[in-house]
Amino acid sequence: MIMRKFKRASSLLLLTFSLNSFNLLNSFIFTAIASSSPLLAQSSQAESYDDNDWVTYRTNLSNAVKAYYEEKDYAKAIRLFDRGLEHAPEWDKSRIGLAIYLRGQSKFETNDFKGAISDLEKAVTLYPLFQKLFNNNNTDISNYYSTLAIAKFRLAPDEKITKEIKDLFEKSIKIDKTNGRSYFLYALSVKSLSSSIKIINRYIKIRPNDGKAYGLRGSFRMYKDGRSGAACADWNKALSLGYTDAESNFREYKWCKKYR
Repeated sequence: MIMRKFKRASSLLLLTFSLNSFNLLNSFIFTAIASSSPLLAQSSQAESYDDNDWVTYRTNLSNAVKAYYEEKDYAKAIRLFDRGLEHAPEWDKSRIGLAIYLRGQSKFETNDFKGAISDLEKAVTLYPLFQKLFNNNNTDISNYYSTLAIAKFRLAPDEKITKEIKDLFEKSIKIDKTNGRSYFLYALSVKSLSSSIKIINRYIKIRPNDGKAYGLRGSFRMYKDGRSGAACADWNKALSLGYTDAESNFREYKWCKKYR
């Protein structure tokens, strides 16, 4: 499997293109959850809610957001989201949806892929106010589908890429054709190195100045063809576009220097 062959590379890419890539949506989540007032709730509903429960609910969610964004302690974030949601008022649906969605991101980061899928799908399908917000940004939707694809891929027997997983990746790319995250994760998931290269080629046609794409394609070419001048040329191109991580390949494959 390519994901195994590229264990170091794929781990690095999964970190680089993690769910934190949902910048616009997460910015809203941070502000909304930290807000001291109910989101889109009737004042009569808020007034009838127990003050202690409201403080417990909001404090735990605010601390969960801090654990996720600032501390990068995803296990802690999950515990705090769980505590906060136990006290969630039914009418505060927008904030609840946001919290469940971010808990799903936290679960993804801790390799709880089944839990991540459950939370992400629940947030998007059961909370229409959140779905309306979510649908306003194509990149967030694209990342959502590629993340589901990776989570399902990691749960599949022998990490086999199924038609469902391929369809999720293709849907992600169709929604945002410039989203490198989707192409890269897709390329790292398929079995065939030739297919991986073709996927990266699709992206390079659209974004020819993304150095990371050339860096990854060079690695695929090296694994596919062995002592590959084309791989060296890709890494050199990556460096010229500012992707400095490609420099390590020239240290590892010293014969490649003649292509610089």
